[in-house]
Amino acid sequence: MKAKNILLVMLTMVGGALCPQTACAQNTIAETSNIIQLSDTLSGENVFRTLVERYKGQPVLVDFWATWCGPCRMAMKTIEPLKKELWGECAFIYVTGPSSPQATWAKMIPDIHGDHYYVTDQQWRTLLTQFESNGIPTYVVVNKEGEALQKHVGFPGEDLLREELTNAKK
Repeated sequence: MKAKNILLVMLTMVGGALCPQTACAQNTIAETSNIIQLSDTLSGENVFRTLVERYKGQPVLVDFWATWCGPCRMAMKTIEPLKKELWGECAFIYVTGPSSPQATWAKMIPDIHGDHYYVTDQQWRTLLTQFESNGIPTYVVVNKEGEALQKHVGFPGEDLLREELTNAKK
């Protein structure tokens, strides 16, 4: 078994069972951090489509971040009340790439409640290019049909994200 797969299995044991948030509805926000692995061979537009397809039927906030990014971590703390308010109605997914050391990422994600994806360098570049992002954090609000509605490079504020996620539920 590859070292990456072993690490993901270990992280899953720490972070909770693999399941999309809709299947974990009985869990509270305080006990839900899931690791979901994408195929290393996934490329192009299929990367984002695959990221959000399991959440069809609910709005999604996709957060592109890195372990070394102070503004990313500060924004995560700022939106905790929003996550608690919308937990179960909206999915919160976090995507990072190889610039974040996997060991550091593994230590951080149990406290960042939602679904976590550690993508390849190529997938990371594809995603940031797709959303014309020149920095992180970058946020994408996705509607119930899996369509990206809004994109923000930099933290847009909790109120704007609340409004966009609420509108995406319609």
